[in-house]
Amino acid sequence: MKQAREIVEFLGQLDYAKDERNPPDSLRRGRFKAGWHAATDRGKNYTDNTLKILTWDTGVGKNGA
Repeated sequence: MKQAREIVEFLGQLDYAKDERNPPDSLRRGRFKAGWHAATDRGKNYTDNTLKILTWDTGVGKNGA
């Protein structure tokens, strides 16, 4: 599945100091989607300090893609 591979590659390029994520489940999937929509649809910009800790919300915040 090309899309899944692209997502894994994207996440592997993120620069963060701490990964606070737990394995995915329905709640975490919802948090990821909320972060995705905040970054892409609403144009939310996460601060550099926020992005030092990887969460399901901030995992897309750096590039919004």
